[in-house]
Amino acid sequence: MKTTEALPRKALVRQPNLSAMLAPRTVALIGASGIPGVWLNLGHGSSGWALACGSARVLADVIGGREPGIDVDGLGIERLSS
Repeated sequence: MKTTEALPRKALVRQPNLSAMLAPRTVALIGASGIPGVWLNLGHGSSGWALACGSARVLADVIGGREPGIDVDGLGIERLSS
């Protein structure tokens, strides 16, 4: 199944460079996906295991409507569409 078949068009961004998100030097993508109830926590590269707990805590705070302990500006999917 293609991504375009599984997800609504409004949730897809224009041809993001997903391979670049997997590079270790890339900042993770954390936050809402654009689809209600679907949240993202990916793109940590080789640091994934080291960052997993902290990223999960930030995402849990955002989902729960709490202020995360760090500044999350620039971590969301909106940065891929510019």
